[in-house]
Amino acid sequence: NIDRRLIAELQAWSSKACGYALDGLHIPNLLQGNVLQIENHTLFVEEACSGVTSLYSLVSLALLFALFQKRSLAQSVLTLLLTPLVAINGNILRLLLIALGFHWWELDLTKGTPHTLLG
Repeated sequence: NIDRRLIAELQAWSSKACGYALDGLHIPNLLQGNVLQIENHTLFVEEACSGVTSLYSLVSLALLFALFQKRSLAQSVLTLLLTPLVAINGNILRLLLIALGFHWWELDLTKGTPHTLLG
């Protein structure tokens, strides 16, 4: 259940942060739960888009980095503590770029290679 709660929280944070960023850019949007509406487009922030996979991957890489670089305990702990922030912000940026693709360029970045490259 911890995974499910983490995924749900990450979904909510990502959705809200993307909505706030769009508000800051003066782009009209409506956020309802994990569904973000921009003009004629509806974007659902799925569980896969919550960033949990990138979070786990980056924490694993941070652990390996800390072990192989043989840094001090303080540096290793700081790296591990900052890694989730990098993962979450990277995911928020990805969601924002998808929304901006629709709004500014009428470009669908939710499928195929463009979506994979954004990941």
